[in-house]
Amino acid sequence: MENIEMLVSKDKMLKKLYNNCPREIKEKQILKKFPVDYTIIKKGEIVDSVYILVAGKFDVFKDDDKSNRYSYLSNKAPCFAGILEVLSGGHVANATVRTGDECLVIIVDAISFKNWIESDFETYKLVFENFTRDMYHTLNEVDPSSKPHGKNLIMRHLSLYYREEILDNGFTSIVIEESFAHKLNMDNKNLQSYLEMLRDDQLIDYDGNKLSINEQQLGRIENFLLHNFQTMYWSR
Repeated sequence: MENIEMLVSKDKMLKKLYNNCPREIKEKQILKKFPVDYTIIKKGEIVDSVYILVAGKFDVFKDDDKSNRYSYLSNKAPCFAGILEVLSGGHVANATVRTGDECLVIIVDAISFKNWIESDFETYKLVFENFTRDMYHTLNEVDPSSKPHGKNLIMRHLSLYYREEILDNGFTSIVIEESFAHKLNMDNKNLQSYLEMLRDDQLIDYDGNKLSINEQQLGRIENFLLHNFQTMYWSR
């Protein structure tokens, strides 16, 4: 336990997190070193632990609709893996997590982590804030070359940046210029393809130059994002 306490004391977030960790849970935790390119969590398998990255980097992989594996998120310490599966009760991993560097990881069994987080509001808030901060940055880190995630990226962008205007006016219209594609880190050809897919799904109106979205379409987009949250994001 001395090693874990020494390591977490070096990081502000981890130190604050462990201030409220019950002794009986600390005593169950394991500190382990993993080599580069080691599979921490495999998609489709049961997640029975939370992995707290103390040093190194986690890479997250998904499969596209042709079963091609690609990395869509890379996270440096400190961060979590397995947290969404454990706290949501879903248990089954929706993505594969591998080490991008040699990593030092604290392993906490699922029941202990859940009890720890739910026992103290400040701890819960700290974990939640860490999770949502990383999901905000994911907006520009998802691989836009993947069609499923390219569409999701645009939907999240519309919800994040245009929601207030749509709710105030009932709709918004956006002229599709190069700057719009640049914000999403997409080329114009891919952007046009994704917008046409969203139009075909009746989630937006699009004439090749201008995108329009009304309140009902925004509702359908946000309903999709809500119910597909666990598939689109890595659990941290």
